[in-house]
Amino acid sequence: MGDAKAGSGDCRAGKQDQPGAGEPWGAWELPKFSYSQKPTLRHGPRLARIYARCHLMSWLSKVSCCCKKSGLSAQMEEQWVVGLSIDEEIVLGASRIKRIDERYEFVSQTQPEKIFHIFGPEETLHKIPLERMLRSLLVLTKEEDKKFYSISQKTLAIGVSTIGLVNRDTLRLTDIARKNWVDEVNDFGERSCVIDFNRLFDEYLFPNLGKMRDIAGVERRFINVHNDATAGCFLEYINRPSEAYDTKVLFYIMVSEGINGGLVIDGWPFTTELHPEIGHMWPRLHPKDQLFNLEHSGCPVHKFCFEGVASGARIRNSWGKSTLHNSGRPKNLWEIGRNYPDNPEHPWHIIAYYIAQLCMNATLAVSPGGIIIGGEFMFPDLILFIRKYFQYFNSGGSLNPDGSRRDYVKYEAMLKEDFIQIARVRENERVRAALELARLTAQHPLRALRTVKSSSLASAPKRLRLAR
Repeated sequence: MGDAKAGSGDCRAGKQDQPGAGEPWGAWELPKFSYSQKPTLRHGPRLARIYARCHLMSWLSKVSCCCKKSGLSAQMEEQWVVGLSIDEEIVLGASRIKRIDERYEFVSQTQPEKIFHIFGPEETLHKIPLERMLRSLLVLTKEEDKKFYSISQKTLAIGVSTIGLVNRDTLRLTDIARKNWVDEVNDFGERSCVIDFNRLFDEYLFPNLGKMRDIAGVERRFINVHNDATAGCFLEYINRPSEAYDTKVLFYIMVSEGINGGLVIDGWPFTTELHPEIGHMWPRLHPKDQLFNLEHSGCPVHKFCFEGVASGARIRNSWGKSTLHNSGRPKNLWEIGRNYPDNPEHPWHIIAYYIAQLCMNATLAVSPGGIIIGGEFMFPDLILFIRKYFQYFNSGGSLNPDGSRRDYVKYEAMLKEDFIQIARVRENERVRAALELARLTAQHPLRALRTVKSSSLASAPKRLRLAR
């Protein structure tokens, strides 16, 4: 019996002498266990195996806790980001991400890795609200598709690229001028919004979506929503060649069914409560644009704006037969006729005149290092005429005494021939832009989700922030 008591005493002493027992939480060293430290053999090999297993489990639990504390667990777990693109088609894509040092990178070079929804909603959205239809399809897919269910459980952030007017503070798509999509209605029967993204991507669909509190103390989920032009500008910035243009400020103009612009400053999408809506600025009418009238306008709201006079909808309304294929795509310039360069009354001359005005307005406003023009109604030959009219607007048509062009605005980036260039990213890759927004949100959520309200609050005196 005396030996038994001595043996039990050895067991208690062994537990007290475990590595890290008297040390601060998170000891990393492997337990220095050897068979000479186990209880005596008279207690049998089973007790020795239990003792070794306890040491091993204790060490593994400490390693796991330290990984979670230091952020290393994110490297070992599979995480996904989801991108949603809303335009003529609605596309939902997903890609895996991994953390390398302080950055999140895509695992695969092909984006997106998975596509779950591609459909044209025009036939049904005149009767069913867009948010309700998207919600039903997402819930149905999650319940029937095991792969989507697995991804939804591991989604860290969501990025959205959409047409229309977006309120980034409330994460709502409030209006789409050229679509007759049905809006959601609140409990009082009042028109609410087209989509509430917080309500669409709720915790049932994405239970493990990242969360944070901004400086105002409001909890925000990792959902980053931008209009399609800003998302396209950010994708162009990421895929830019370093020698092509100064990347301090990059401006993007999208010429599609509508016209809009996006802005990236120092690698970050320009962020306010709303977003740039330069497509609805008012232009100077081309002196030879005799066909323009309010019935042919491409903007159903403002009528006489850049979207009204130069968008794809206006081109189709005024010159559809002479400038477009039956598919609705623009013809090549030389298919239209070789007299095109010498005919200033031709439709593409008129469109180039309006887009050049938009480029001049952007240059005077933000002095970008480069202007990218993309969209389905933009092609390389048209850039030559846009550059020509841009020079005309910059000089005001005036010349120096020696006959050279007299430019009003001149800085280093403007001297490059490719200051105005066509987009490198194809029109159908907007879901890639949404995925890049999601990756940016996972990497820098506080900066990516910042709006003008949180920015102004952050710059306010400390006593004002405390009072709020």
